Amino acid sequence: MLYIFLVTIVFIAEIIILVTILRALWKFDKILIMVDETVSEAKPKIKDISELVSKISEQLVELSEDIKNKVKKQEEDVAIKFLNKMLVALLLWKTNVKLIKKIRRTKFAKLIGKGLNLLQSMV
Repeated sequence: MLYIFLVTIVFIAEIIILVTILRALWKFDKILIMVDETVSEAKPKIKDISELVSKISEQLVELSEDIKNKVKKQEEDVAIKFLNKMLVALLLWKTNVKLIKKIRRTKFAKLIGKGLNLLQSMV
């Protein structure tokens, strides 16, 4: 009789444990279903977002090429201007300094200098 009583207690304990585990699994199943629904709803949005990001990155590649070309052109222009100024300076240095001083003192050179300064300030 004691043996049957102990077996019954163990059987009831196992049933309680089984019910607890089943309830936990049922709650976990609900959570998984909710996550699955959320992911299923988000898939089209994620696809749209990924396509948009892909198009944006393609445009950025094109823009970066354009910017790279513009910067390269500007660098070349600056280098050409610098070389031009250096060559003009070298040419003026090599010419007769006294002749340049005489030309600078003339009214015509002063008038042209003022005109060039005015033109440079307007540009």
